[in-house]
Amino acid sequence: MSMGASGLKHQFVYEVTKPPKFFLEVYLNCMPKHTLSKIVIILAFLVGVVAIIFTQFATPTLYGTDSYLHIRMAELIKNSGPLNEFHWAKFSVFSKYFADKEFLYHVILIPFTLAPDIFFGAKLASCFFGVLFLFIFFFLLRKYVSTSLIPIFILAVLFSANFLCSLSITRPMTLAISLSLLAAYFLIEKRLWAIGIITVIYCLSHVSGPYILFYALATETVRYIAKREFYSKSLIVVSFSILLAYLIHPNFPNNFLAFYLNGVLIPVQGLKGAFELGGEHLPLTTRELLTNYPLIIPGMLLILLLSIFSGAKTRFVTQVLAVYSTIFLLLSFVSHRYIVHSYPFILLFIASYLSDYLRGDSAFGAFAKNRFLTFGSMATLSLLAIALAFKTVADIDLYAAFFEKRNGHYERMGEWMAENIPKGELMFHTGWIDSSFFIGINPKNDYFLALHPIYMYWGEREIYNLYKRLSWGQVRDPYSVLKYVFRVNYGYARKDYSLSRQIKDDERFKILKEDAKGFIFKLIK
Repeated sequence: MSMGASGLKHQFVYEVTKPPKFFLEVYLNCMPKHTLSKIVIILAFLVGVVAIIFTQFATPTLYGTDSYLHIRMAELIKNSGPLNEFHWAKFSVFSKYFADKEFLYHVILIPFTLAPDIFFGAKLASCFFGVLFLFIFFFLLRKYVSTSLIPIFILAVLFSANFLCSLSITRPMTLAISLSLLAAYFLIEKRLWAIGIITVIYCLSHVSGPYILFYALATETVRYIAKREFYSKSLIVVSFSILLAYLIHPNFPNNFLAFYLNGVLIPVQGLKGAFELGGEHLPLTTRELLTNYPLIIPGMLLILLLSIFSGAKTRFVTQVLAVYSTIFLLLSFVSHRYIVHSYPFILLFIASYLSDYLRGDSAFGAFAKNRFLTFGSMATLSLLAIALAFKTVADIDLYAAFFEKRNGHYERMGEWMAENIPKGELMFHTGWIDSSFFIGINPKNDYFLALHPIYMYWGEREIYNLYKRLSWGQVRDPYSVLKYVFRVNYGYARKDYSLSRQIKDDERFKILKEDAKGFIFKLIK
């Protein structure tokens, strides 16, 4: 009798601690496993591709600020080879010590400049790099995540309009994220040749390339804690590859200065308020995290609960992804740009942890035995997914409308300049972001600075301070400064800068082209 009771108790414990199926049990039993997995994964991937294309073509303009400049840089390299000087940024360090910090990215963009319209080519390029990212993300899911979770997390990466729109900007960040994911994989797997190649490509394509050294250090620290093993060869290969990439860069040694300005001075001086920051350099707020990336907080809370009540044993890869995710997420509260980098890593971490959880023993296995609760969970999560999909589409429409209005304004102004301003004229512009549009749309004229104020602040600090005071209406006689200090005959003023009101009140200026957001002016006396 006692043996029977013991057997029943053992059976009960076995049933309770079986890996839970939750809503996965529903579709896993709908058709043969392998057939279902392939069909669902392919459909999820295709949905991702459609989402990337839909986002890109939701607006007739390009996304972001630098897209126009990057595609034009690719065309300039196609026509003239690697650039050794950059006269388009007259008062920046680029005019003396130019370094194309995204050189390889611009080279990769060259085929897209062959389109009849290079800005349409820029859209195609963004779609290409977006799909490339999705494929690499899927590759890592296949390597580290349970098959049943793969389609869920392919779709999960799409539930952020902010992330999709970031992928839609024609800039090297999308490529940098993809290379970061590959770097993480090769570091985890100790693939030395691969990590060396990825590091060189990354450093030649994006200024953040040397940060791979931090990936390597974080990976090996976790490896040592988890396995009492420190694979120092990874750090050696990464260090050598970073140095090699900088030495073979066509703008060596100026590229070292570019990294110093971007990687060191921008974070330090920007936090001190030394110059005007772009939106992506501002700190992320909790509200923005919740609204723009709605899966991160619930996913982290789910892992916390599962960790408390189940104590699932995590794999080495899960621990590494946890460190990456934590570091990136914390950095996001210093600068927006890191949340874009962190989003795929956080989703991979959640997916990897859930895979560990599903493989191990759990106190929630009995939940899956109740069909009512299983189908109820499936229905609830499906409704939430539909709601998130509608929210994402609505948010994409808002982003697209914003860029259509703002970038459309710059396109009209730039095209008018190209047709009416004499070639070679130096153009004043109130905001540092203006030139990224105008160099791309109208490269026949020169401007004050490009890409970031740090390039003017570092080389011409007094000139930069005067430039900033002039734009914000803090100079009593802007005409004299423009005429005799900066020696310009033409300029562009956005109406949200106080200088625009001074110009309108001064008869020595003539408005040549105007709309609701800004105008082009000429000094007439």
